Amino acid sequence: MVIVMDRREPNRIAEKLSAKGVEVYIGSLDVGDYVVGNVLVERKKGLDLHHSIVDGRVWDELYRMKNTDMKPCLAIVEPFKESDNVPDWVKVRSVTTEEYTSVVATAIVSFGVSVVTFDSDDEFVLFLKSLDGRLGGRSRKPVLKSKKSGKTIDDVKFDILTSVPGIGSRTATELLKRYSIADILNMPEHELDTVKVSGRSIGKQLRLLREVVSDGGLQKN
Repeated sequence: MVIVMDRREPNRIAEKLSAKGVEVYIGSLDVGDYVVGNVLVERKKGLDLHHSIVDGRVWDELYRMKNTDMKPCLAIVEPFKESDNVPDWVKVRSVTTEEYTSVVATAIVSFGVSVVTFDSDDEFVLFLKSLDGRLGGRSRKPVLKSKKSGKTIDDVKFDILTSVPGIGSRTATELLKRYSIADILNMPEHELDTVKVSGRSIGKQLRLLREVVSDGGLQKN
């Protein structure tokens, strides 16, 4: 059995897998952290997911996982709770339980990414071993490249904005010059109507964007 692990992942995971008789190949993955057969696994500690939601990076990561020829899976280890203390380095703002569950729903419904949670690295390692076992030990040495879409993170942001009715390419381009996706999603309600493009208020469209994301209904382009 061979499980492919990205070289940026902690050595303790490889050691735990090896101790369970699983062969680990360490290389560089363009997307995700582990390849088990035809399954691509992204491992995220709960705190890292919190940070990704705050800065909007989670949408690019989900988009890139979707855009491979493998089955994508997001594994959340030690899920971060709303009641947990947020360390200084991530104190941009807190992420509510509602926001957290919304991201999980969007990952599943809109990006086709399976989501599983584990209380510890030990549980995660057992999951990888079991996954490989279910595949009959067919985990392969890596084809480490994802499908090439030619898309950059700015393209992904553009796709997200233009998925909303009433936001065309010109409006999306202008918005991205002034705001990040995270800025729009976190903008106070009373400020939405002050956003104008070419003299036209687009508060209605921005509210729809927030509703689409919170409902897990982000459309695919």
